[in-house]
Amino acid sequence: MITKRALLPLALLLSACAAKPQAPQPIQALAESHRCPAYPLPPADLLKPPAKTLPQSDRLISTEQAIQLDELIKWVKAQAVIDPNESPR
Repeated sequence: MITKRALLPLALLLSACAAKPQAPQPIQALAESHRCPAYPLPPADLLKPPAKTLPQSDRLISTEQAIQLDELIKWVKAQAVIDPNESPR
């Protein structure tokens, strides 16, 4: 069988590729052909973590409140779809 003989070299080739992690390289031809703009990085002070953060309990509360607010927004949008003047079924 040809496929059985081809599987071992293929497995060795794939394992050799996986053993050498490489950073992704930009595709220059694509960027040049589409004339993609170069986006600059944000200022360095925005890349640093904030000096002061909320305590863990406050972070949990704010996360829960954000989830509740999202659900409330979904509910209000769903209610806005309903026509209040429509006759009951």
